[in-house]
Amino acid sequence: MTDIATPPPGFSRCRSGGFAVTGLAAIVSNDDPDAIGALWGRWFAERPLEGRPCAEAATFAVYDRYQGDHSAPFRLTIGRVLVPGLAVPDGLIRIDLAAADFLVLQTAGPQPAALAAGWARIWQTLPDRAFRADFDRWPDAEPDRADIHVELRA
Repeated sequence: MTDIATPPPGFSRCRSGGFAVTGLAAIVSNDDPDAIGALWGRWFAERPLEGRPCAEAATFAVYDRYQGDHSAPFRLTIGRVLVPGLAVPDGLIRIDLAAADFLVLQTAGPQPAALAAGWARIWQTLPDRAFRADFDRWPDAEPDRADIHVELRA
């Protein structure tokens, strides 16, 4: 099990979650990067939450419903944290992320290459993950940065 008291070099640890992400979702696999890219393409083309009040100035990519480890299919949801009380728009889903312990790896540089390199490092460094819900946080003010939050086993 990964010891969150001593994170690997380059990682920090935090308790995060306790919020909901609303967005577009699809079942994808790391073996099919085109499907992942297609969902991101839809997100940018449709802009499904444009004009809706958000609680945070960031886009999130949530990885959940893992059917195994990182090589198996999972659900990817791309969205935002809306102001509480708003209805989920048609065609979108809402994912409630429970508070949990995470290791965080900050990626910086041209995206999505920096993010892909970050995930490759995670696959090699953190084999004993929870595989419940992980997420990336992309701050609006820093488009070349994404913080990867990897949930740890309790």
